[in-house]
Amino acid sequence: MQSITQQEITDYVAANIQVFHQKRLDSLQKLKLLNIVKRKNPYLFKIYSRRKILTPRKIS
Repeated sequence: MQSITQQEITDYVAANIQVFHQKRLDSLQKLKLLNIVKRKNPYLFKIYSRRKILTPRKIS
């Protein structure tokens, strides 16, 4: 197996870091809070949406 040098790693990261961060920013800009809440705890969201409780103050 061929070993990878520190310089090769540095060059690879330097060449690809912009693409990585741009993809992350694009995905963050597409996020919707409603979708995150549903994905993290769908039961909690259903209970509070049925009761029309949408603010943190009303939940606690």
